[in-house]
Amino acid sequence: MITSTKSFIYMKYEESFLIKKFIGVLQQKNLIVTQLNKKYLPHLSLDLHQGTLIINYEHQKKIKFSTPLRFQELFSNFSSLLSSYSLEFKGLNYFPYGKKIYFDALDINLNETHNIIFSNMLLCQEEGVSKLDLYKFIWPNDKDISINKLDTHLTNLKNYLFSELNFSLNFTTLKGLLILV
Repeated sequence: MITSTKSFIYMKYEESFLIKKFIGVLQQKNLIVTQLNKKYLPHLSLDLHQGTLIINYEHQKKIKFSTPLRFQELFSNFSSLLSSYSLEFKGLNYFPYGKKIYFDALDINLNETHNIIFSNMLLCQEEGVSKLDLYKFIWPNDKDISINKLDTHLTNLKNYLFSELNFSLNFTTLKGLLILV
């Protein structure tokens, strides 16, 4: 899940002092660690073994750091790892943490608002995402809520994907839930 101020990642770990500190640092960088295992969140696991912090990513990639470690190096490698995370949706390769979409040898960059919309639609594609919640993810400081504002951005995203990639994004709203079709 991505909001205007935070990104969420799924992480499996056994608590220790170093891992608690690492998660705290990620939260300072607005990466919120959840143990809610959602299908479309990147799956990471942290292990601390004999003075080495090991980050396993999607059971494919593994990075290791000897302790003590330099935060900048750790965060740089961790960010690189997250930016390689992609989702496949109807032939699109979507990189939510990099705000990119690849389709038929074409690629585009999404703006912040479109990235929040698209990532949350994919994350909640089975059950749908509440338009009200999505609005609050994008504009948390708005006092007056205008769903028409969100609808305009949804239309703009749909038109952008079609004009740049010739991809038709189809969705519907049912009882306040935005659902991909």
